[in-house]
Amino acid sequence: MRKQIALLLAAVVALSLCACGEQKAPEAAATAGNTTVEGKAPVPEMPETIPAATPSSGEGGYTVLSEYPELFTRRVLDDGAIAALEEADLETLREKISTPADFAAWIDTQQAPYYSGIISNGEGQRTFGADFNFPYFKTMMSTHMAASLAVRILGDDIPGLGIAAVYMDYDGGVMVSGSVIPTDGGYYIFSLDTMSRRWQETTNIMSEVFPLLRVTELTDLIAYSGSADDISCPGGTPTQAFYLPVDRDVVLDCRFGEFIPQNPDDVVEFYRDEEYIAGGEERETGHIKPEYIDRYALSHMLGGTTLTPEEAYALLDREPEEVKERVRTAGDVLMYMLAARIGDCGGDRCRLIDGEEWHYNLNAFEVMEQRLANCGASANLANYLLEGDYEEIGFILHAYYIGEGGGHVYNYIRHEGKYYIVDFSWYIFGNYREENDFPVMELERLEDYGERADELYGGVCMILSHTSPGQHLPNVFDEENGVYAIPAGAEHTLLRQENGPGCFQLGEYPLDKGKLDWTVFG
Repeated sequence: MRKQIALLLAAVVALSLCACGEQKAPEAAATAGNTTVEGKAPVPEMPETIPAATPSSGEGGYTVLSEYPELFTRRVLDDGAIAALEEADLETLREKISTPADFAAWIDTQQAPYYSGIISNGEGQRTFGADFNFPYFKTMMSTHMAASLAVRILGDDIPGLGIAAVYMDYDGGVMVSGSVIPTDGGYYIFSLDTMSRRWQETTNIMSEVFPLLRVTELTDLIAYSGSADDISCPGGTPTQAFYLPVDRDVVLDCRFGEFIPQNPDDVVEFYRDEEYIAGGEERETGHIKPEYIDRYALSHMLGGTTLTPEEAYALLDREPEEVKERVRTAGDVLMYMLAARIGDCGGDRCRLIDGEEWHYNLNAFEVMEQRLANCGASANLANYLLEGDYEEIGFILHAYYIGEGGGHVYNYIRHEGKYYIVDFSWYIFGNYREENDFPVMELERLEDYGERADELYGGVCMILSHTSPGQHLPNVFDEENGVYAIPAGAEHTLLRQENGPGCFQLGEYPLDKGKLDWTVFG
């Protein structure tokens, strides 16, 4: 579940922006000087002169620096002291690490996969702040997480250390973030993680993609991209930009490409493209219409459609039982999803029961009410709506290799004696765009899917199927013991089980159904 979302969100993007904004930047905080914190070494003075810059044809008060000042390169802790902090908590890291170079060295001790585009919590919100991000940093690293942690860990050593967060209109949208240090007459803007070997090795991109900038005002960050095509990812346009100057958790709620601070104190919006934001709803959802159902291969392979677009729209305000009665094919399910514009709910639900964290998803009723879903939730919706309409419908659950993102859930359908593998979540994650149409695998036997799954998904070590009158089986990702667990006694068929290092082994853990009932909706 997590990996599917992660790979779709992941995008290695440059801290380069375009179009010039006129909004005034927030006032600069105090210049970093000889700051001493108990138990830490003093931070060196900010240099009075800026190192030589690389040539730039752009306009605006920015400079692309060719070398890092001592503030960034000075190490206080040796490699042994940094290695001892590999499993340290946030407060210990704050007490021990005092320079950007030591922070980058600590990042090198972390082993999690790197996805620089990961910017959402479980509710689909854009979140910044050490307390939000530190729990995830051990399993899924990103640039915005590093910037958030830097404010907590280095904030008392480098006064005014903050975050610049800019939303870029790449395909699907990416929030680009970096660290900000106020200095005399301006700011340094950079990405701390690019100073680490870990970042360069994992992303396979040189640190020049994230150059160190010195800007007069934060809006100069927007002007910078006008001359940065040689070192940035082309095609992106900034639509909003925020300055987060303090160590606190910040939530940016998003609707149709506009981000609104849920807790606006201490958050300064310093750039906004009003025209782009005004057209957000049409841009994001104008193509999501049931009239376009014939564009998708799914609608032609499993009995076509029985609904008209008008009927699909009319179902949006009907009770679930009536929707279930009118929806008769997989194409009808997709048409209903198009009419409802069902979006990404942002992740699994989790509940700690008897010491185990069980993952599960919105049920069909909740999907229809909230018009949100992910992989397991969309599979629950299809399972409910299509019950009795085909010879059989059920669930496929698979696990990726340990540490590679958890698992994924989708449907199988038996139609006219053959089995079809259908993943409705792909359409959600691909924003229903025609160019993102997805294959539907046809099989003579469901048992054959275990050998053919790599044609659809990579890195899968375990696959099971099951039927249910309600939702898919909840599951536990027990990475410590290498077990992907389902409830004890649940009926299922194991389609694939790889052995060896890094492979989850299917197991069964006890679960009190009274605490988490997966067989009945509502």
